[in-house]
Amino acid sequence: MTPELTERIVADSRDRVAWLRARSRGITATDVAALTSERVIPRAADAKLRGSGFHGNVYTDHGRRREPEIAGWVAATHGILPSSALFRAVIEPRHLATPDGLAVDAAGRITLAEIKTTNKAWRSIPRSYLRQVWWQAARARRRADPRRLGAASRLRPRRRRAPLARGSTATRPRSPNSCAWPRR
Repeated sequence: MTPELTERIVADSRDRVAWLRARSRGITATDVAALTSERVIPRAADAKLRGSGFHGNVYTDHGRRREPEIAGWVAATHGILPSSALFRAVIEPRHLATPDGLAVDAAGRITLAEIKTTNKAWRSIPRSYLRQVWWQAARARRRADPRRLGAASRLRPRRRRAPLARGSTATRPRSPNSCAWPRR
């Protein structure tokens, strides 16, 4: 990790109290994922001010159990190491993101991983997850380059040519929890 990126770490999720406190003082990728329309902004602001009271359920418990296994697979196959760091954006320090994985190549380019688990197959990636990843990608940028601020919005999952038949593995990604993204 570069020194510039390291200095933007606000908290670490392994210290849950400090991490939750830091998240409460800004807008996170999770917050952005829930912003589906202008109607939800007052509710999101209220949850930010008063706390949501949500501490998890069977689905989040399942994700917490599976995430380390999936993160190990991502590290082994893609070289993206697990991350527990909460990063602030360069320009607006209240814009925050905790990507599930992070890699920085020799040229300083950042690659993020976001791990999601599901109990059913997706026809496409849910928009809330895309908003979350786009937010993280924008927060990870080293500097504010207006030409690049919209780059994340050009990311689109590859469309499958035909719907998958039940039980078919012919066109599935290498892992049941991975996503096929176009190469640049």
